[in-house]
Amino acid sequence: MILAQFFSPDMDMKYEINSWEVSIGRAHTNDIFIDNATVSRFHAVVARRGKGWVIYDTNSKAGTFVNGQQIEKKAYIFDGDIINLGSAVLTFRSPMFKRENAVKRQKAELTDGDIHQINATIGAVTKAQKQAKKTIPALVNLSDNSMILLFSEEYIIGRAANCDIVLPVFTVSKYHAKISNEGNSWILADVKSKSGTYVNNVEISEPYRLQDGDTIEVGGIYYRFVREYISE
Repeated sequence: MILAQFFSPDMDMKYEINSWEVSIGRAHTNDIFIDNATVSRFHAVVARRGKGWVIYDTNSKAGTFVNGQQIEKKAYIFDGDIINLGSAVLTFRSPMFKRENAVKRQKAELTDGDIHQINATIGAVTKAQKQAKKTIPALVNLSDNSMILLFSEEYIIGRAANCDIVLPVFTVSKYHAKISNEGNSWILADVKSKSGTYVNNVEISEPYRLQDGDTIEVGGIYYRFVREYISE
């Protein structure tokens, strides 16, 4: 069953998407293999999520672009969108998912209750922004210096879409690790992942109490734990 397709006018190629999640890259082990030196070995993942298709950049060197705009981590894609992976150009085809239809649906689904919820969310975000000026623990992605502020009591890290911290890389297990707040400490634990969870290059077999500056590795993705980050 063909769910969606990519067309490459430059290479005169057609790639069929037959599953809910496919990997794209220069390595032959990818679902979609692209023989182009500017494409990273594991460049991106395309997956069906909720009401549409999402493309995830998997820490590629050249970046992933949708209609000329570079994506930071992920973006929804629609029928006719132009995807750039390095110098490789792909056209995404999925007639059921047109961008104009998504916009119309979002407008139609916006009720008075939604508007009330949006206003409440804005108020909560404003309050959180004020509180964020205090010191707060954080994870810093060492590949791009992006920051994850640890507001909640517990975070599940993994490849699955329902994880709190989603890492759409095949070296990461669906549910890979857990980081939780216990009193004044943050505890990191592996949740029976295939490739293991590491702190300062040492695999942990039991829950580990994180110290400021510790380096965490999950499936080849590295974070630094910062105990007291001051949010601006």
